[in-house]
Amino acid sequence: MKIRNGFVSNSSSSSFVVDRERQKWVPHPDGGDRVELAYDIILTNEQEEDLIKFGFKKDRCYDSTSYILEISCNQDCVMKFLIDHKIPFAACCQYEHEHYFWDGVSENLVYLRNFGFEYNMHPTRKLEEMFNEKAGEYIPITEKTNCDSNDCDSKTCEIYYGDI
Repeated sequence: MKIRNGFVSNSSSSSFVVDRERQKWVPHPDGGDRVELAYDIILTNEQEEDLIKFGFKKDRCYDSTSYILEISCNQDCVMKFLIDHKIPFAACCQYEHEHYFWDGVSENLVYLRNFGFEYNMHPTRKLEEMFNEKAGEYIPITEKTNCDSNDCDSKTCEIYYGDI
């Protein structure tokens, strides 16, 4: 069921994933050439609390923990929240046509387009036109922190949860 709260300027779906931990390989305690998988916590307790307050859902995928949010509205409000709170994220937006990645510290987002999905949804577009377009670029984070909404939080957007 979808419920709209407030003005929605974009009706496409977007998904956000925030990793709580970063995987790394470390020497096995028994020594030798063996290694084992270990995790560094990359979020502060305050960041985790902020994610939950905003509407992110805690989820476990394989052996690590992530926070997940699926929305059907303007994803820029969520990006503004994450950037303002210095929380690294990966986002799949505009029905998977666009992908954004931010490491939590750099001045730019990584933006990548999914031409396969675009062509699948709009097969009347000429492939030659798509081949001449950029597949990705760096976008200054300031472009995603100028949200139009005065109340740019989860209440601005329609939020729904799902298993990813």
